[in-house]
Amino acid sequence: MTKRPSVYELKIRGVASDLVRAEFDDVELWEAPGATWLRIGGADTAALYGLINRIEALGLVLLKVDAVEADGSDHPAPS
Repeated sequence: MTKRPSVYELKIRGVASDLVRAEFDDVELWEAPGATWLRIGGADTAALYGLINRIEALGLVLLKVDAVEADGSDHPAPS
């Protein structure tokens, strides 16, 4: 059995400004009504916490963190 890389999706409150988009140019980013999603693939725990720290340093509100399958599917349904 092979272990798949960890993929995490993080939901933050509000629509990302250009400044926020520039800050997170190393992760996949998309918008849903009233929220912005970030996806980081191949991440270990340290990378996940680093991303969370960056979110907090910018004063953004983290709403949700999910571990998802690394199957290449499109963005999740907004929740």
